[in-house]
Amino acid sequence: MDDLPEQKILGINGTESEIAMTDEIIYGLMDVFQQVDNQPLTLGEITRHLQAQGFYREVDLKKAAVDVRLHLDDPRFIALGKIKRGTFQRKNRQDNTVSLLQIGKEIQRTISPSGIEIENGTIPLHGRDFDRFSASMDKYQQSQMNVDIVYYASENSTCKIEQDDHSHWVLKSEWLKDWYKENRIEPGDVIWLTVEGVAPLIINLSTKWDRDPDAYRRYKLLQEDAPLPSVDLPIWYIICEFFEQTPKISRKSDIEKFVLEKRSLVSKGSVGSCLSANPLFVRFGGGDWGLKEWNLEEVTRTVRPVGSSLEESFDLPTEIVHLDYILANIASENLVYRILEESPSPLTVVEITKRISKILGVNKDVLARATFFDPSDPRFYRQEDGTFTLRKNLEEVIHNLSENERILKISLENEIQKLQETMESLTSQHKKEANQLKEEQDILRKLAEEWIEQIEHYENINNQREKRIQLMSKFLEEAVPLIGQDNLNEIFEHLHQKSELKDIIGSNEIVKFSKIIHKFLSRLQD
Repeated sequence: MDDLPEQKILGINGTESEIAMTDEIIYGLMDVFQQVDNQPLTLGEITRHLQAQGFYREVDLKKAAVDVRLHLDDPRFIALGKIKRGTFQRKNRQDNTVSLLQIGKEIQRTISPSGIEIENGTIPLHGRDFDRFSASMDKYQQSQMNVDIVYYASENSTCKIEQDDHSHWVLKSEWLKDWYKENRIEPGDVIWLTVEGVAPLIINLSTKWDRDPDAYRRYKLLQEDAPLPSVDLPIWYIICEFFEQTPKISRKSDIEKFVLEKRSLVSKGSVGSCLSANPLFVRFGGGDWGLKEWNLEEVTRTVRPVGSSLEESFDLPTEIVHLDYILANIASENLVYRILEESPSPLTVVEITKRISKILGVNKDVLARATFFDPSDPRFYRQEDGTFTLRKNLEEVIHNLSENERILKISLENEIQKLQETMESLTSQHKKEANQLKEEQDILRKLAEEWIEQIEHYENINNQREKRIQLMSKFLEEAVPLIGQDNLNEIFEHLHQKSELKDIIGSNEIVKFSKIIHKFLSRLQD
């Protein structure tokens, strides 16, 4: 393996291909030779060292060696075939002077296939990065081995320079783990380290999301799959979300308020710094902001002669200007005031926008994103229906309002009268139904009382009859022996023929009484 034959070099997958040189592997090779004090190493030894660093972990040793051999063709290394066949060595430097980092210099880092940087919260320093970083720090940073980091264009933190488990120099910090998570960094993604200051050394940390104008759209697609909490979202993303909800140029204070509601721990200064530094946003006028993708820097307008009528529509030349120029033109020509002054009726903001679009020859959708109209202008008056007129026309407005109030009052009085009539009709109907119900209840109550009286009277009569029968039976029991049976029969027949007794006692009771007499007499005979 250490003596590769003269043959066409194969890629890692075993197919003929030209393998691109990777900076991470080059820096890894430099670290390998630095660890062995630049002693010659065989291809196999070099490959094993790289695997120990985390490269080629999932690749067969022989296939990895082929790719390593290709990287060793870099002019920073030399093959020592004449001294010891199959060995390699890093070239000796003629100049050991450490060059300082220059402001604006960008250093790219690609996350390794293993993603160890994400897990540990580190950024590797390759080659002489450690020397250059150290030389570019001030004395305090050198004593602490800390580097100032700026991210999201405004957030500030520090990273400590230290060695990892393989004695490689890295930038390390716990907040880096959260930063990787917020930006959904994965193995193979690229991050950028941009030098913003030297002594003290200040590094701006950014991702493809911070540098790509189309970043918000693609980041939003990722959010739909597995959305992050607001506290984990980058500031630039929240600002883009604001403009998605408010698709027009907006005041900085409104943007700050929206961001702070999502991430309460960030400062207003951080929001302002993000707006200024991120290429996704552009500033308009004194302190308003919008999205770069709106392309409002180049706006086509009609060049209208000074003093011409606003209604002139003949062919006019056009020019491309910045939106700020359009806004200044609207203000200097007092267009909103003139439009409202010439309008016979109040206008909505949309109607005002259309008229200005026609006058200036500017796309109305462009003007709709602009903040050319100030509703708080004391010259304007906003009516209840949302339309605007000039405050000097308030007499007519007041007259219209008074007339509307009078009409409304009459209408209201008519409705009240109708309601009162309806209520009276319902009340009368209710009283009539209540009286009828009371009469029916009284009749039922009277019938019930009569029925109860009849029952009670019948029960009283029955009770009196029983008492009379009991007395009569007792009388007969004592009188029969004295009177005699024949005499008693004659007396009974005589009583039976008396009609007045039937009315008092009742025919049924007399029959019943007769049966008792006969039963009593028969018992005496026995």
